[in-house]
Amino acid sequence: MDLSKHDAYRYPEYDDYMKLLWQNYWPNNIHLFDKVRHIYAGAHASMSFKWRPIESIIEEIKDFYQSGIRIFFFECLTEGVIIDGIEKIAKVALHFSNFPDIKLFYWSGDYTAEKHVNKHLGSIGIPKKFAVIGTSHLELTGKTYPPYDKDYAVGPREKKFLCFNKVHRQHRIDLLEYVVTNNLLDDSYYSFDCSEDNLELLVNDINYPGIRSIKDRIPLILNKTPERDNPVNIIEDDHKYFENTYFSVVTETLFYRDPIAPKQRLMMHVPGTYPGRFVTEKTFKCIVMKHPFVVLGPYKMLEFMKSRGYKTFSPFIDESYDDIENDDERLLAVGNEIKRLCNLSEDELVRFTEFAKPIVEHNENVVRNVTDFTTINNLGDYITV
Repeated sequence: MDLSKHDAYRYPEYDDYMKLLWQNYWPNNIHLFDKVRHIYAGAHASMSFKWRPIESIIEEIKDFYQSGIRIFFFECLTEGVIIDGIEKIAKVALHFSNFPDIKLFYWSGDYTAEKHVNKHLGSIGIPKKFAVIGTSHLELTGKTYPPYDKDYAVGPREKKFLCFNKVHRQHRIDLLEYVVTNNLLDDSYYSFDCSEDNLELLVNDINYPGIRSIKDRIPLILNKTPERDNPVNIIEDDHKYFENTYFSVVTETLFYRDPIAPKQRLMMHVPGTYPGRFVTEKTFKCIVMKHPFVVLGPYKMLEFMKSRGYKTFSPFIDESYDDIENDDERLLAVGNEIKRLCNLSEDELVRFTEFAKPIVEHNENVVRNVTDFTTINNLGDYITV
């Protein structure tokens, strides 16, 4: 039987990468790796799970079942809980309801994935063969970034804040509008990538007079180059942006609480994804680079970070925005706090660097030493082969 035909739905050397992850997540269970088939369930443009025919998934499982595999991991580590994905996996699980020895796992980059999957599938019934593994996957990515060996420097900076943005999602658009209309852009190193078509939509939208006023400056480019189109890593050339600003404004991938009908005036959001506790490399870059941060992210994200052992920057930074459930109100609160910080005197901001130094050093130490990334620490308790 030719099993390689199913590799069209996975990227090259996929199994090698999965094995590397297992060595970090479950080093004591690595002997189980060859007993598992990993099926990509993410949103990569060229092989998005959303567009994969369910018949081909069923065929793949049947073929590997005949080869002796009984455990299947649907891997979605670089995304939150994608609704289309979990609904499709639930249908697959129901198809195999008469196979007593098959077990399907949804392996998500959202640490609280089980909660959201149970909530969403509860109304239609959760197949018994369908289990969920939540992970803090991009925390592992942060741990593997090259060490930033310089000491955190107390003292003045050239700019007030740093804000990296590539994909122009709705909350990032709204934040840029706030930054521009409050005359904060020149206080920052700010990137905002934008295609000509989407820029045309923005400048013709009555909600964005500020962005219209800077249309000739967009796209705003910092560390993106033709050779580095998606700068998710950290290179030495990035250091200057962190070193010369007091804090980062992290615009996380997910923001809106309602995954079904999010605010998306310009269709530049991630519909159909639970925000949950999916924390990306954007936040962990700050931690690795010993940089204070304000987060434009999901409700209670800072609370989750604290549960992982990290410290945040209250009371110097007013972090009450983390407790605001309403998305628009939370975005406004984040914007207002950025403005307040930018209006501090240089002496006050230097005092902030003194306050932040032990916190950023603590956080960098935490990410370098974390070993527990997943809600299931011993796969042997769940997998019998």
